Amino acid sequence: MTDDIMRIIKNASDGIEKKANNDLKQYGITLTQCGILVYLSTLEQYTAPIKHIEKAFKVSQATMQANIQRLVKKEFITLSGDPNDKRIKNATLTSKGMATLAETQTSRVENEAYLFSEFTDDEIATLKCLLKKLNSKLD
Repeated sequence: MTDDIMRIIKNASDGIEKKANNDLKQYGITLTQCGILVYLSTLEQYTAPIKHIEKAFKVSQATMQANIQRLVKKEFITLSGDPNDKRIKNATLTSKGMATLAETQTSRVENEAYLFSEFTDDEIATLKCLLKKLNSKLD
């Protein structure tokens, strides 16, 4: 039974990522990169230490560095040193990154609406609650 649940969750996750990546390709970003932009857009001054972003996304330093470098190359974010601690690098969302995020909004909303179109509000709330509970076991 557990193997079946794990496979279903894995397939759903992979499918969501594939669909989102296909939809976001026209903007030149991936789902993970878009997630980083969304994350930064919620923060004061649109800035966070890279280590905080790594923890929020639960990915390795190498994985995050690769995504950050791609976003820097596309001028969606900038990097700067922390004035109080030279070991810390901060990522800051640029106006170009914010504009790209705004452009992707319709696609992201439509994608989510499509994926959950056959769910009731109660089912969505239950699924969200169960996934949060599952994620808490993985921390």
